[in-house]
Amino acid sequence: MHRHILTIAFLLIFAVTLFGYPFVVLAEEELTFIADTTVALSNGLTFSVISGSHCDRMVVYDTYVVFTLSAASSLEIRSNDKYRLDNTLVTPECSDSYSRVVFPIQTSVTDVTVTPIGTICTLPITTGGGGGGGGTPSTVKTTTTTGQVTATASNGGKTTFTTTEGATAIVDLPASAVTSSTNITVSTEAKATVTSSKPVLSGQNVVGGYVYNLIATAGGIAVTTFSKDITLTFTYTDSQITGLNEDTFKVYYWDGSKWTALTGTLDKTNNKITVLTNHFSYFTIMGESTIPTTMAKPSDYGLKEGDLIRAQGDFDIFIISQNGYKRLFLNPTIFNMYGHLGGWKAVKTVTTATRDAFVTSHYYRYIDSPKVYQMKVTGEDTGTLHWVNMTAENFLSQGGKGEAVFTINKSEYDWYSKGADITSLK
Repeated sequence: MHRHILTIAFLLIFAVTLFGYPFVVLAEEELTFIADTTVALSNGLTFSVISGSHCDRMVVYDTYVVFTLSAASSLEIRSNDKYRLDNTLVTPECSDSYSRVVFPIQTSVTDVTVTPIGTICTLPITTGGGGGGGGTPSTVKTTTTTGQVTATASNGGKTTFTTTEGATAIVDLPASAVTSSTNITVSTEAKATVTSSKPVLSGQNVVGGYVYNLIATAGGIAVTTFSKDITLTFTYTDSQITGLNEDTFKVYYWDGSKWTALTGTLDKTNNKITVLTNHFSYFTIMGESTIPTTMAKPSDYGLKEGDLIRAQGDFDIFIISQNGYKRLFLNPTIFNMYGHLGGWKAVKTVTTATRDAFVTSHYYRYIDSPKVYQMKVTGEDTGTLHWVNMTAENFLSQGGKGEAVFTINKSEYDWYSKGADITSLK
């Protein structure tokens, strides 16, 4: 057949149409394609043999094509429709614009059957191999920013998930971490939801409002462990550091009965922690509060519970508690609602260090009500109350302190505007 290519093509006209001048004979045992050549099968599916490809032989049937390859072969075929190019030799590949297969040089004469399937390819993204370069194609890892990726044994996979707070979780699987195509999914659950059944360790606080849930499945079956360590990188925002000691930040995972810390690298300059793991579960960053373990006592500074204080040169007035907390009177109107405290003449001027020795709390409840609210300052002398809509157990497990809640009167409660409920402590 090798010296009568066009004659054979005409004999196959009922099974295939070749667009463009398809190939020329360079040697008795070799076909070379001098331009991209489209092959249209009788079932309506098409693919292209890429310019520069060469093989020993091509035989076209109704729904498939058989190529004969040898040490002289270098063959690449593509589907611009991204159809799966199933074959008997190599793993098909995908890019954003086409699917393809590149057949490496064979040590002996080999027949390979290529059967285009009318299904969009979802296999690993690859690059390189155009123009008849031959050999094994260069490949790159599939990388997404959606929190979902299909990792493969040959290339691994990588995905980034970004929360509504601007924090991220990056999951990076190396080659050979999985033995077959595996779907990786990163999602989040509200911190309060997770910690209600998986309480955090005493003294630890979840960074941000979410916990990450990492899931891997292959063929619908959960993958619980991996052949190689996976790199996890978690980032956090500057606002999420507030009230926490960044030096204590670690990544924790739920081991089925408790939260366990992973050894990792903390990069405070870029607000991220990197760890390695060989399994998936719930993951989150936790850190210790900046609230001192030993709270200041009013008597340490010649004061007593209920005293009104302000720092020298500062107009903000606070009331202090025996537990070492202070709370701000947001404006004169609110301060005047508590005339029984003695008014302005009862305010004691203290040093800045004395004022700062007491931890500021914005958790309030008004008298005769069990509901706890968080006051958020919204402007100069203005604020909004948000109901902390969770059980006492959740409040405490997320770092809340019962002794930090101040009682306010009904007049102050009514003065504030009311904002959306808070379901997790941030």
